[in-house]
Amino acid sequence: MGIPEYLVASTVSIAIGQRLVRKICKDCKEKIKVKNNFTYKGKGCEACHGSGYFGRICINEVLVADNKIREAILRRASVDEIKKIAIGNGMTTMMEDGLGKVRDGVTTIEEVLRVIHE
Repeated sequence: MGIPEYLVASTVSIAIGQRLVRKICKDCKEKIKVKNNFTYKGKGCEACHGSGYFGRICINEVLVADNKIREAILRRASVDEIKKIAIGNGMTTMMEDGLGKVRDGVTTIEEVLRVIHE
């Protein structure tokens, strides 16, 4: 973007990434067995117009720019390196947040994979 690294490192305190995924319809939600686990899907009903989904929810990741992140920005570290540092600092990735929502029966793995391109 042509912004000097020192300006980015000194001014950015947090970066948030987010995507919207469709929520499984509560009116037709059913538990299904997948290998040795269970997951959920909507079978389709009048409330969701047969789609199995109703409403949306955000999956996100929040990167807090601490000193390690700022130092990485100043030395022009790659996006992958900065992401590794952030994960080491405890950042939950968008994929992890999405998989948690799949595990909780809020959305489907297909929805998460549809919106996350890693």
